[in-house]
Amino acid sequence: MYRSLSSSTFVSVIAMQLSDWNKLWKLCIHARLKILLWKVAWNILPTRSRVSGVIGAPGSEGSLCPLCCEAIESLHHLLFACQFSRVIWWESPWPIDCQPFLDSPLAVWEKIILQPQLFLNIPLPEVHAFQLFASLAIDLVWFNRNLAAHGKPFADPLQLARRVQKLRLEHCAAWQPLSKAVASSVWIPLPASFCKVNVAVAIRDSFCAVACVGRTSSGLVVFACSKLFPAQTPLIGEALAAAFGIQQAAIRGVQNLKLEGDSLVVVNAFSQDPSLCPWSLDSIVANSQLIVSSFLSWEFLFSSCSANSLAHDLARWAASSLFEGSVPHSLELFGSYPWVDMGLIPLDSAILKLF
Repeated sequence: MYRSLSSSTFVSVIAMQLSDWNKLWKLCIHARLKILLWKVAWNILPTRSRVSGVIGAPGSEGSLCPLCCEAIESLHHLLFACQFSRVIWWESPWPIDCQPFLDSPLAVWEKIILQPQLFLNIPLPEVHAFQLFASLAIDLVWFNRNLAAHGKPFADPLQLARRVQKLRLEHCAAWQPLSKAVASSVWIPLPASFCKVNVAVAIRDSFCAVACVGRTSSGLVVFACSKLFPAQTPLIGEALAAAFGIQQAAIRGVQNLKLEGDSLVVVNAFSQDPSLCPWSLDSIVANSQLIVSSFLSWEFLFSSCSANSLAHDLARWAASSLFEGSVPHSLELFGSYPWVDMGLIPLDSAILKLF
């Protein structure tokens, strides 16, 4: 079967012009989602009807859609005609009734995604948000289809629609122009009663290291700490770093806190309406909110990587040396060690004793 599939000639089902392909590759979505839309355009996702056609067994019961079990699983049916998928489109911020498009080829759907302002009258300011929703919806429908095809539990369509919406908000936040949120890399003194804590994470294959560096209003480093966690996604790792920084500030009796990190999604998750918080960060943010309620004042600010370098250096070193805890004896010299900039394990035994 593998040889049959690999030798099969796939023909695009879309009459797409060069300008259409250019629009697809210029979409402001993740590269993985662009490739998924490209596969949809060429009809090369291995649906059951596609595979059955290649191996010469079309029309068998094994070709039914694994999500609804009501029709032969073509790509068009799976993404746009299946009752499972139609719920997701209808529950979008732009309720889409798929009924008028059930007899339309995939070409129509691709063009709708590329130019929704023309086909669905989506307002221009919302075009990007719609394109993110559509590509994420296709991605998650295909993911859950694979779960169903292998006999594994898959999401309820209403639950999946909410998941797509949350992911859309996360992706929209990631595509926001950084110029609106990027703090200056030049250090600005804080009021005398404030403590500024920078946080960062270093992700490794089997674990991650979070770090925080606390400074007084004069810029003096007063504490630097690290902690190791089991392997996490970068987003969860950044959130754990923020929670760790808040915890360390509270332990040291900080009353007025300025927290800084370089993940805009995490900054927004901690600072905005809890209903907009990515679902994967809910528990981390909720627990941290309980701690910050004890502060007189606090603020979580976005910082560029260049302004957050010391926390990153500490996180990288902690990951390299598997170190967790405070670094009390080396704060005065911490920034001058060459291994800090390189993120390496210190080789000098005298330096090791400081830690």
